[in-house]
Amino acid sequence: ARHARVFGLLASSGSDYHGPGESWVDLGGMPPLPAGVAPVWQDW
Repeated sequence: ARHARVFGLLASSGSDYHGPGESWVDLGGMPPLPAGVAPVWQDW
């Protein structure tokens, strides 16, 4: 997130789902982007 803010980059995220009980996040569940970081989809 710091690099995105410093260099004016856009951010994205993904769940990196591998299977039930194998990931730190549920399928389709993602934490929000950090504050002050613009998502790549903001201009779509």
